[in-house]
Amino acid sequence: MPPGYQFQVLAEPEDEVLTLIARMVERMRRALAVIYLVKAQQGSQIADRTACGRIDWYEAEGGLLLRLVIDGQEVPRKELGRMRITFESWQFRVEIRDRSEEV
Repeated sequence: MPPGYQFQVLAEPEDEVLTLIARMVERMRRALAVIYLVKAQQGSQIADRTACGRIDWYEAEGGLLLRLVIDGQEVPRKELGRMRITFESWQFRVEIRDRSEEV
């Protein structure tokens, strides 16, 4: 699957479809309103000390490869490492969340 945005809501079978669609649209609006990466002279940078995205994969000749997706676009691991140099000696926390949860 190509990079991009993915959204999901969990519901009970008896939940109204229109209510679920409204929840999904609202979740999409909130998520798309936040930009985590900004363009800088040396390439993309983390906008405000926080970046949320998705861990994904793709198939290549050597097997399955990791892909990180932030703001709907693939961010190569090397590029993410370059972005983090800005915060050298800072602390960080990695939190893994189910994609049905808002981050």
